[in-house]
Amino acid sequence: MYALVLLFQRPGFDGEPPEHEPFVDILVERGLVLLGGPVEPGGGAAYVLRCGSWPTPARW
Repeated sequence: MYALVLLFQRPGFDGEPPEHEPFVDILVERGLVLLGGPVEPGGGAAYVLRCGSWPTPARW
């Protein structure tokens, strides 16, 4: 199963590094991110995750 995860920049973004990056790095190391990157315009990101079932990414 695959899940599309969309991350959006919060209002009032202060220029700090996105909080999700360390978490996504761990998923990449585990081979769970098939494709991902920035989404323009707007500063968000999208990732396609490989998972065993829908509850798995919902818990992350």
